Amino acid sequence: EEFRKQFQEKNPNNKSVAT
Repeated sequence: EEFRKQFQEKNPNNKSVAT
């Protein structure tokens, strides 16, 4: 969860990857 949240914050355009 934390990883996804941080990833989305750094890469808001790469939501697919965060998923």
